[in-house]
Amino acid sequence: MSSTLLILLPPRPRLGRAAHSDAPPRAGQGAEPMEFEFLLSSDGQSVSSQGRARAADLPAASACVAVVPDTELSWHALKLPKAGRGKLQAALAGLLEEQLLEEPEQLHFAVGEAVDADGRSWVCACHKAWLLAPLQALEQAGRLVERVLPLSWPGEAARAHVLDLQGDADAEDHALSLVLSDARGVSLLPTDGPLARQLLGTALSELAWTASPDTVQTAERWLGHPVSVLSASQRALQALQGPWNLRQFDLQPRTRGLQALRQWGRLLMSPAWRPARLGLVGLLLVQVLGLNVLAWQQKRQLTQAQGEMSSLLMSSFPATRVVHDAPLQMQRAADALRARAGQIGEQDFEALLSAAATAWPTEMPPAEALRYEEGKLAFPSASWSPAQIEAFKRQLASEGWALDNQNGQLQISRQRGKPSGV
Repeated sequence: MSSTLLILLPPRPRLGRAAHSDAPPRAGQGAEPMEFEFLLSSDGQSVSSQGRARAADLPAASACVAVVPDTELSWHALKLPKAGRGKLQAALAGLLEEQLLEEPEQLHFAVGEAVDADGRSWVCACHKAWLLAPLQALEQAGRLVERVLPLSWPGEAARAHVLDLQGDADAEDHALSLVLSDARGVSLLPTDGPLARQLLGTALSELAWTASPDTVQTAERWLGHPVSVLSASQRALQALQGPWNLRQFDLQPRTRGLQALRQWGRLLMSPAWRPARLGLVGLLLVQVLGLNVLAWQQKRQLTQAQGEMSSLLMSSFPATRVVHDAPLQMQRAADALRARAGQIGEQDFEALLSAAATAWPTEMPPAEALRYEEGKLAFPSASWSPAQIEAFKRQLASEGWALDNQNGQLQISRQRGKPSGV
């Protein structure tokens, strides 16, 4: 059974801000080995185990993915330049330079596959060194991170999730944060002050609202209506079904040999490919059933033909008591009747000699010696030229006879499948 290991990457440390409840504690720094918050899912829908461990101590799984918190990503819609894949990342850095808060050389970019009506695509940006560090630590421990997933991404379905970015939801002056994702992008808004309400406007009551378990009550008081609970684990599992993979350009995993085969195998075993797998299994079952039916029909026809031949043998030659091989027994019985009647058979010496005499070249003298075996007549070929042998062979073939030239002997026999007189 395939399983997926989800690594919840911690946010970068920021002055005056602790890690929020939807993200794991920070990984170790300096000489300390990095520790990772992880989830293990056997079906991609539920969590079978979770915890925190060093890279070498993480549980085994068929696939490994990393999940990036909302605070580490920025989203930008733009028309992609006409540049090759190798030059696209540099082109994006130039186009987004004025929109970015950090130097473009320090960032990593990922491009979405979808294009809107205006020809624009979504581009996601994050700090490259921060993302590269855990990926390298995991790969050094033998864990290939195949995909890097965002918790939120732009989409037609508008969603709002309330979470605690400061880790102190009980403080009186503490404000929660709101992650809004819709067709316009992904926004991170504070719930204190009028900004969030002004931006949402009438859509405030139309959004699909969720909140982390420790912020549900505060979120419901702020909204004035119930809010669904969505934990960090559930959000990470939802990200598995999303369309994004941030491992692009120079961060694209280099899979070779068995790793590439395993990656394709995991892709085929994913829930998205379940209809294709069921269709393939159904097709194979139909093929197997069809072959069995065909084999049964052919066996029935063969049995019927064998029965008819046995009946024909018994009716034509009443002296036959037991049928072992109807065609062979019928041939032998017919040969015996012909011999008793004094008629020449196609396997007899006289028939072979007559065939040789009919096709014998006029310039050739009589054969020096003859050797007869059942159905075969042989004589030396020492005085024959290749052209004479070929002409002799063609003449015999026109009458249904075969000629073999082996070990200095020409041998005449009836062609296989050719009845007498053909």
